[in-house]
Amino acid sequence: VSFGVLYGISAKGLQAQLKSKCHTDWTEEQCQEMIDLWLETAYPQVKWYMERQKHFCRQNGYVESLFGRRRYLPGVHSTIPRIREEAYRAAINHPIQSTAAEILKIAERNIYSNVLPLFHELGFYLEPILAIHDEICLEAEISIAKEVEAAVIWEMENTIQLCVPVVSKGKI
Repeated sequence: VSFGVLYGISAKGLQAQLKSKCHTDWTEEQCQEMIDLWLETAYPQVKWYMERQKHFCRQNGYVESLFGRRRYLPGVHSTIPRIREEAYRAAINHPIQSTAAEILKIAERNIYSNVLPLFHELGFYLEPILAIHDEICLEAEISIAKEVEAAVIWEMENTIQLCVPVVSKGKI
């Protein structure tokens, strides 16, 4: 439900998701009540954020990530409801997803600049393998795995200071 609400799911869309994934029969009215309850009680600021993003996009024709990456959404002015609603969903989602990707890229740069050279200077093998969504995979000697994990977590959690903590977990 949480992801659905953030992506602008309708009561009808939630009903279809619950039926196909959870094999439960909820009425459209029950689904709308669930969405409304989630927005009102669990996370009331989410509704405010969603409405603010839609309003900003209608006024300016675009939305921005925290670092200023713009996404133009001319569909917000469409007379076709499906196109307009799709643009609204993008207006809500883009700043979140784009900012997360930007934070990861900065963390990656910091790991390449700070962590890798440190271990290489000490004579240890440590190489980046790939980045997937919000993960960075590295290959290291087992003897330094815990230290690498701690250094990478520190870089990822301290890339940017937000009003909420940025939390990272390692996995060896």
